[in-house]
Amino acid sequence: MIKGILQACLTSRHQAAGLYLEEPDDHTVVLFDVTGRRLAVWNSTKATVKEIQDEADKRLYSRS
Repeated sequence: MIKGILQACLTSRHQAAGLYLEEPDDHTVVLFDVTGRRLAVWNSTKATVKEIQDEADKRLYSRS
């Protein structure tokens, strides 16, 4: 995925909390927190925006 597309998968609330996505290779998307800790991994050809956002939401609410 293109970096801009990765960022668009996360809402402004996710980004403000320091969550971000990276694509280390052509087949993997990884969700990280502000400390660089890996939180979730998906196959980039099968992951949906909803799955990514749902996982990011879980991470936000689990810290509350």
